Amino acid sequence: MRLTSGARERLRRDAAGWFARLQGAASEQDRAAFKRWYEADPAHAEAYERVRARYNSAGLLAQTEVGRNRSLKERTLRPAWSGKYAMAAGVAALLVISGAVLLGRPEALMPSAEAQALFFATSIGEIREVPLPDGSQMTLDTRTSVRVEMGRDLRHVTLQEGRARFAVSAEDDRPFVVEAGESRVTGRDTTFDVELRDGEALVQPIEGTVSVEATSRRAETAPVRLAPGQAVLVSSGGARMQPRQTGRAEALWPTGMIEFDNTPLATAIAEANRYSRGRVSLADPALSRLRVSGTFRAGDLQGLARSLEAAFGLRLEHAAGQQLILHSEPAARAADP
Repeated sequence: MRLTSGARERLRRDAAGWFARLQGAASEQDRAAFKRWYEADPAHAEAYERVRARYNSAGLLAQTEVGRNRSLKERTLRPAWSGKYAMAAGVAALLVISGAVLLGRPEALMPSAEAQALFFATSIGEIREVPLPDGSQMTLDTRTSVRVEMGRDLRHVTLQEGRARFAVSAEDDRPFVVEAGESRVTGRDTTFDVELRDGEALVQPIEGTVSVEATSRRAETAPVRLAPGQAVLVSSGGARMQPRQTGRAEALWPTGMIEFDNTPLATAIAEANRYSRGRVSLADPALSRLRVSGTFRAGDLQGLARSLEAAFGLRLEHAAGQQLILHSEPAARAADP
């Protein structure tokens, strides 16, 4: 039986949840339950092996504490697959409808003749899954806010800031539209990520295809259709909208892990800082040119900083207010003239 996008996304989450749990202090009961889940369906085994291959492909950080310790028990994130690995987490985000405040009531999204506007937001370090009544699922990354409109002829989401993944149900004739900055993304029976940062929207399909168009009146670019392994950046004004090959079809952030692939150190640190109230910084601007590959547990700035210190021979300073500063020379050499 062909799985819907929502079902495939839930399967990925279950697989990632099992993988994370088994890297920690899993009990014999946990391992027995995993074995039953793994052998119950070939799709389970395939999803799990895909997750394991992605994590084990880490480069530099795979040999460090960040790469080895993938237990999530100390992390500050609250992923959608935590707890009993529920197939669909309840809506924990705050919803506001016509001035009324509702908590944990996704049924309030049920479509009516007139579209209802709802707002969802995550705070620092949160990753949340929101099930939608049409069968679609929306996953919000840290520091993300969206506006959702569901009506009889309408499925419309406005990404106001942050990043979100959308697993769009196939059993619906209404187009599923996501607007972010000056971009509009349309898809059916597909899974895709949209990130809005500094006014620019980055769109990347995970499964299926999507259509992306620039909405600015100044835009002179035609809509583009993207497939997995491709991405497009829609800049302010729509002047830049050239699809590029990413070399991979899926980012790991919904699982609570973030991966780097030959990423400049400054970029990697900026991404890591998004998930914590603390901050890692570089004392020497020249360090920003170093390159990092591997996976790390989002929210674990201490672990990341210690691993970078060991990998590059740096000196880690613990400053006030959860500030971690990486210096280019070890402590023993820092006093040399």
